[in-house]
Formats: sequence, C-alpha cells, structure tokens
Amino acid sequence: MKKLNLRTKTRRQYIEIPVDFIDEYMPQAPEGALKLYLYLLRCAADTSILLSLSDMADLFDMTNKAVIRSLSYWEDCGLLALEYSGEELEDITILPVNEPKASALPKPPHKAEQEPAKPSSAILRLHQDGEEKPVPEKISAIRQETAPLPPEIHAADLDNDEEFVEFLSLAQYYIKEPVSPALRDQLAYCYLLFDRQIDLTTFLLEYCIGEGHRSGRYIRSVAEGWKKEGLSSLGLSDLKHVVGQRSRSITKLLKAYGIRNRTFTDSEMEYVSRWLKMFDADIIAEACRRTIINIHEPSLKYTDAILSSWKEEKVSSLKDIQALDESHARKEKSEKTASGKGRSNSFLNFTERDDSYDDLITKYYES
Repeated sequence: MKKLNLRTKTRRQYIEIPVDFIDEYMPQAPEGALKLYLYLLRCAADTSILLSLSDMADLFDMTNKAVIRSLSYWEDCGLLALEYSGEELEDITILPVNEPKASALPKPPHKAEQEPAKPSSAILRLHQDGEEKPVPEKISAIRQETAPLPPEIHAADLDNDEEFVEFLSLAQYYIKEPVSPALRDQLAYCYLLFDRQIDLTTFLLEYCIGEGHRSGRYIRSVAEGWKKEGLSSLGLSDLKHVVGQRSRSITKLLKAYGIRNRTFTDSEMEYVSRWLKMFDADIIAEACRRTIINIHEPSLKYTDAILSSWKEEKVSSLKDIQALDESHARKEKSEKTASGKGRSNSFLNFTERDDSYDDLITKYYES
C-alpha cells in the first residue's frame, strides 16, 4: 500500500497532545468525552476564554449532566481533577498524561451524584498546575422504604434520547465489545425502570461489571431488585452507600462461612437479604461462625434458626449475645448443681437435661 505524505502550511497556534494520550486513551474514549477533553486543552491555551458548564453543553449539544459525566470519565482516567463547591462544579485541573495499566477499567464516577440540579452559568476555573484537590463527599440520610414494581416496561425507541445513546457508548467501552441488540434492550429496560435517571443506570452497569457479570439478564435482575427495595428512589450517593455496605456485609458472611470460590445463590440471597433487615452484619457473621463450629458446613437454614432465636431474645449487639451465652451457662450450671444435690438425697423420678444452648439450637433447626 502506497504511503501518504502529510504536510502543513499553516502557522496558526497549536496545542500539544501527548503521544501516550493518542495511543492509550483516545481509541477507547467515548466520542463526547474526547471532544470535551480536546476543548479543555484549547481553553487552557487561551486564558481569555471564560469557561462555564452551560457554555460547554451548548457548544457540543450536550446536557449539563452529560458534560459532568464526560469530565468525570477523564477524572477516573487520571487526566482531570474536579473540585466542587457544594454541588457546583468550580475547578477543573488538567493532569499530566501517564500510561494507563493495560486492560484496566476506569473507576466508577465518584462525583456524578454532585451534578448540579439546575443548569449553571457559573464560570469555571481551569488549572494545569498538576495539583490534585480533594472533593468533599456528602452523604444524606438513607431512606429505606420499599416500592412495588411498576407494570411491565417496554423498551421504547430511545435512538433520539441523547443521554441513553451516550450511555451505550460508555457501556461499549466497559464491556470491551459492541453492545448487542439483546443487551441494548435490557439496558433500555433498566433506564426506563429507573425513570430515565442515567446516573443510576450507569452505576448499575458499573456495579454489575465490577461483580463480574455482563449478562443483560443479570443486570436487569439487579435493577428490578433495587426497584423493588426502593433503592432506585435514593440519590446516587445514598444508593452507592447502601450497595457498598451490602457488598461488604456479604463478603463478611462468605468469609465467616469459609466460602471462597463462589458467592451466594439467588435462594441463599433471600435468607441474607432478610437477615440484613433484622441484624448488623457482625451479628449475622457470628451466627455463621457458630453454624460452622456446630455442624461443620455453611447451612443457611441452621444460621436462620440461630438468628430466629436471637430475635426472640431481642438481641441487638454482640454484647447481647455474650450476655445471653453467660445467662445460659449460669442456668445450666444451676440445673446441674440442683440435679447433683437431688441425687444424694432422693430418687430421680425425671429425665435429666444435659442440653447446651447450641444443642437447643440444633434441635430447633432439625425440627
């Protein structure tokens, strides 16, 4: 194939784009995010340009939320640092380009929940000093109400929905392959199920991929679960808090059971979800530990029996469990002492009880 010669006769002002950026970042970047990054380089070369969120949105025919997502994408890649004042984006710092780790996914956007609720005309300050500034986190009270599933949602024609189209580009980057029609339909279903809240849909995709699942059916199942529990009505920061807390709890329970090569099945998760509504993860983990000690296998039915008995005893902390153990130990000691005294003075006309507390739980479990 004949090679082409490339020449230029222009003497206009230039901006510098690192080779590493072209080789490593540009091929897989979403189109909107790429345009925005190049525009930031342009603005950094001319300090007379007054940069604002609304101006960037108008220039590239994007929404304010789409601009924030694109900026967050580059922040997760380590090329930008964003600083917020409350919920308003205030500062953007362009960071040096470093070669990324091979096949590493960008981290989930951490600031998407801080998107401005209304279009902002505030002027943004753009820096190139390489100094990364901390971003304040705001986590509000978590609402735990439940919401019924809506009627069956049909994925409408979303080809003209700008945010969803851009979301599909991001999905393609995450799964490292073109989005199939089947996956597209499932993602559209989740998007509509979440009332077109693209930030929640994006987090859903990131969460499922982070758990090692790319199946559209799995993603849809998780979305329906969040909707049923009322989690989709939370803000993004609250949803991340709840989901993160639950993930840590599940990891703790798997460790207490000694399970290392799998996660809980759907039927097992029904137990776990019910337990987490009644007890802290530490209490459940203690019940899991006692299950292994007593029957030497991770039986959720046995653990459920332990937790059911603790619920009847109104256990709310590990100290309550310790007090309950001590109370049963004193009771057993007292019964044995009384039994011993009776044996020296009279005939025994009843069956003695030798059952320990754990034996009682085992009988309850087996019944």
